[in-house]
Amino acid sequence: DRPQFFEVLLHAEAFHLQVQWPEDDVPGNDGLDSLFADAGSLPVRLTEVHPCPDEGIPEWFEIYNGGVREILLSQWNLCKEKTTFPAGSSIRKHESVVLTKDTAAMRNYVGNEEVKILLVNFGYLKNAADSLFLCYGDSKIDSVFWGKSVRIKAQCPAGFSVASGRKEDSPGFQTPG
Repeated sequence: DRPQFFEVLLHAEAFHLQVQWPEDDVPGNDGLDSLFADAGSLPVRLTEVHPCPDEGIPEWFEIYNGGVREILLSQWNLCKEKTTFPAGSSIRKHESVVLTKDTAAMRNYVGNEEVKILLVNFGYLKNAADSLFLCYGDSKIDSVFWGKSVRIKAQCPAGFSVASGRKEDSPGFQTPG
């Protein structure tokens, strides 16, 4: 029996590799599932989270494609809820996408058509402490945790930057730092 290899190229700087070896009498040692990427080049990452926005504004979070190619979102999901993104959706290189449960209310809040907004039913985000996971298939690509036991505190109602933990409210646009 030979191992089976499955590889998915995410973009020029990253790929997802799965290897399945024949089963033996030791459970859990018959597979490898890894994401390989150049340092700092994970293609899609969480950038901003709003678990407790003002009244009338839906909860939302933002993802960003720092890669050099457009990426189809068909195999991306939110891990713990197995929530998938809309069929046929993609994220262009260096583009931010806002994900929310109410696109009409979010569009009204943003106030322009420039920001890409996608409908994703992700349940409810807890204001005081929670987490979000971003997966490609079953592989965790990025995550964020907020609450008393971690360095990021929810910034109500403005939300927060995943990278810095600081207050941020710039849906669809990347801000330095």
